[in-house]
Amino acid sequence: MRAVAGGTARAGTRGTWAACAVMSTARAHAPRVVVPNVELPKGWSSDRVTVYFVLPVGYPSAQPDCFWTEATLRLEDGRTPQNTGLQQIPGTSEQLLWFSWHVQTWSPNEGIVKLIRFAHADP
Repeated sequence: MRAVAGGTARAGTRGTWAACAVMSTARAHAPRVVVPNVELPKGWSSDRVTVYFVLPVGYPSAQPDCFWTEATLRLEDGRTPQNTGLQQIPGTSEQLLWFSWHVQTWSPNEGIVKLIRFAHADP
């Protein structure tokens, strides 16, 4: 499955489906993917979040890097997840929780589905 700027796609996460909407940011920045209502496994402070990805130039051949969620997301015990911090998505002014978590292997055929599964991982 591939997302197209200005369109929508659907991706499965643990038996549920989340709608993905590609939204353009400022002209100088790459488009971003917004995935609402991603169900999280036990261990997080919330059972659902919105996940944001920035699509790099050359996507899907180029691998997206990192992702963002609501700024209030924490581990179940209140701690901040490792390798995270408050940061703006390029081209926006909203402060979100930036995850410097990186997919180890990338296949253009998996695209957004792999990113959602990766963001959905246990803490």
